[in-house]
Amino acid sequence: LVGESHEALEALNSAKEDRVVKELGDFIYYWARLIDSLGWTPSDVVQEHVVRTGDVDVLSRDLVYTAAQIAELVKKLARDGKCDEEILRCLLVDAYEIWRSLARDWGHDVGDLTDTNKEKLTDRLARGKLRGSGDNR
Repeated sequence: LVGESHEALEALNSAKEDRVVKELGDFIYYWARLIDSLGWTPSDVVQEHVVRTGDVDVLSRDLVYTAAQIAELVKKLARDGKCDEEILRCLLVDAYEIWRSLARDWGHDVGDLTDTNKEKLTDRLARGKLRGSGDNR
């Protein structure tokens, strides 16, 4: 998640539309996978929408910072078998809301980003290229 947030930050700084769509889609995919691995659903975490405001630079840095805080709690969970779940949920909500605000600021519907990411992953699965790294697998 931290790596994906950093890639989203780089994409936003590049101002290249196709790259922004890809990286924001990748971020929310890994966000959802993390929630699933914790035994939660997105609706367990995101119960009301808070509209975040700020310029793209501030929001994108907030996304990286929040992802790093999430990683720290997940590390403690892996190491100690426990962490403060309420703080983790709050951070996951923050990450989602920042992501949603960035998507909105770039003129994208949340559903469009997730659909685009799903299409990419479905194509990779069909070609046997789901694992690995790089855009052109």
